[in-house]
Amino acid sequence: MDTADPGLPPPTRVPGIVVMRELVAHAEDAAVMLLEARGYSQGCLLEFMAVGRRAVDGGSPVLAVDFGSGVLLPGARPSPPDRGRAVHRLADESQPGDAATARGLRARLWITPLPPGEGFTVVTDWPEYRIEGQRGHVGGEAIRVAAWDSFPCLPA
Repeated sequence: MDTADPGLPPPTRVPGIVVMRELVAHAEDAAVMLLEARGYSQGCLLEFMAVGRRAVDGGSPVLAVDFGSGVLLPGARPSPPDRGRAVHRLADESQPGDAATARGLRARLWITPLPPGEGFTVVTDWPEYRIEGQRGHVGGEAIRVAAWDSFPCLPA
């Protein structure tokens, strides 16, 4: 049994992987995608990518993940306190010379326990690109199946 920090994926398990490639928000000059989900028996790790076509001043996009079932991202503060909603800022991974043409951001979100089979909603805000409160549904069943495919990396 893994005894890892519940705020992180277990370090001794190999995850089941689901290629998602789901567009969760978009505007004329920007898009936010869920690239993949890695399922573990304890939860899942979601990888998001956001790309903006022009350089803009300002902050990173904000993802609010709303599960409606009380599932929270560890370390995040729910808003409001009684809902399964957590907020996360994406980290800017643009290269110094890229700023004039594009901006790339990535985030990995650890969710525990696993999301419900019926899925969850990702709410995205990136005001610099006129993305505000866009909602995208993500199915949870494939993530739950991938969790069954996870296994310990070390022998028992």
